[in-house]
Amino acid sequence: MKRILSLIILFFLIGCAPKVSPYFQTNEYDYGPYNYVINEQLKIQLQAYGDIDFVIEEQLIKKKLKSKKLKLRNVLAYGKSNIEPYYEFFILHNFKSNLNLTEAEPYYVKDTMLNGAIYTFVGFSLDYQSADRDFHKLSKALKLIEN
Repeated sequence: MKRILSLIILFFLIGCAPKVSPYFQTNEYDYGPYNYVINEQLKIQLQAYGDIDFVIEEQLIKKKLKSKKLKLRNVLAYGKSNIEPYYEFFILHNFKSNLNLTEAEPYYVKDTMLNGAIYTFVGFSLDYQSADRDFHKLSKALKLIEN
């Protein structure tokens, strides 16, 4: 009985984990030839290509996760390209679960450790063109903010 109760509590806690990181609200965005997501509280920044549109509304990210049936948690940032190759990506903060992604949708995943936190880059191709080169560069563009 204790084991069943423990499993129910664990399942409940996992199900209640936030889809969007509490740090999402402290993101700042800078647009120009390169677009940036800057989080002073975490002391990180992501330099993205100028064709990346960042979603800055938490509800829109939750809708995107639900529509794609993604079980991603602690989303820190979400971006989508507006020219070819078309793709979207998520930056997760201290995501501690299995991604459970299917082979039906091309994807790219890379973890980066900064200041003791793990940031997971998850990219999805939207037009089945290879976006691996962009994903590789974007995942390496997540860096500590230099003072």
